[in-house]
Amino acid sequence: MQTFLLFQETGTDSWIQTLRHTRETYTERRDHFLKFIRHPESLAEISSDPLNDDPESPWNTLRQDEVMRAEIEQDVKRLPDEANYHQDSIQLLILDVLFIYCKLNPGRGGYRQGMHELLAPIVHVLDQDAVNRESLVENDLLDVAMLETLDAAYVEHDAYAIFSKLMERAQFFYEVKDAAPGTQSFQESSSAIVERSKHVHQVLLNKIDPDLAAHLTNIEILPQIFLIRWIRLLFSREFPFNQFLVLWDTLFAVDPSLDLIDFISCAMLLRIRWQLLEADYSVCLQLLLKYPAPDPQHGPHTFVEDAIYLRSHPDFPGGSSIISKYTDRSPATPGVSATSPTTAA
Repeated sequence: MQTFLLFQETGTDSWIQTLRHTRETYTERRDHFLKFIRHPESLAEISSDPLNDDPESPWNTLRQDEVMRAEIEQDVKRLPDEANYHQDSIQLLILDVLFIYCKLNPGRGGYRQGMHELLAPIVHVLDQDAVNRESLVENDLLDVAMLETLDAAYVEHDAYAIFSKLMERAQFFYEVKDAAPGTQSFQESSSAIVERSKHVHQVLLNKIDPDLAAHLTNIEILPQIFLIRWIRLLFSREFPFNQFLVLWDTLFAVDPSLDLIDFISCAMLLRIRWQLLEADYSVCLQLLLKYPAPDPQHGPHTFVEDAIYLRSHPDFPGGSSIISKYTDRSPATPGVSATSPTTAA
């Protein structure tokens, strides 16, 4: 994960230097932003009135920071029971990383629900791979560069660096447009992710499988109902823990830009095409919000492979190829009735 997201544009000779720099930078930022959180008694040393309404007052800043941290902590405590998410040290680490990220990126709209579910798996993987130098014995054979990369003392630092890199692309999924509240279109048009969801359904899927796109429209399945969760959380809720980690590794290795996500969504819809076409609104919604487990031979990472193919073949023949690959059934050509007689030559 570090290699795919942090070192994509860095030569192997510069990996350690880059890693050290990001860790040093994070340490400085953490010490700055957590100073009064960790040591509120230090405020007594500042000649500032606690009741002063000055927005630049450190007292006001601390109060605002505590409100932000309380909001983040509420979500962190709701993380799934899997992995090591509910260890006190891990929860505090996730809270601190998200808090510092928001402090450093005020122009991105602050904390949004769902960010914690992107960060938590990163923390888990780093924590599981980490090596405690103090526990090593002299004859342990471990490359010096690898030892420094996996140093357990820097799990938090590396989690922040990876999460920040991921959010350079994923931030779009959490953006909210400046629309006037109270207007008729505010609820639907204010979110960029809603527009992206519509694009997946109305443009991409409509080209790849027009019959399925039309069916979802006819039974009034709004794409944002399921695609917001799929996209914002990078499909982590749709598959078992270890399986979505493999999907993430595959996606980050192939496309750190995350542009493939739209086609991964299409590939997932094509995989359950026949079930969706036979379903009414309630059954269809259940399929989309509780995605059926893929065949073990074709785990979630294969959706990335299918997405790459669909990106090169964003049309009905491309979609038909994916459908028949997994179901041994080919969809009827759009505009041609499956029951119409064949015209004699």
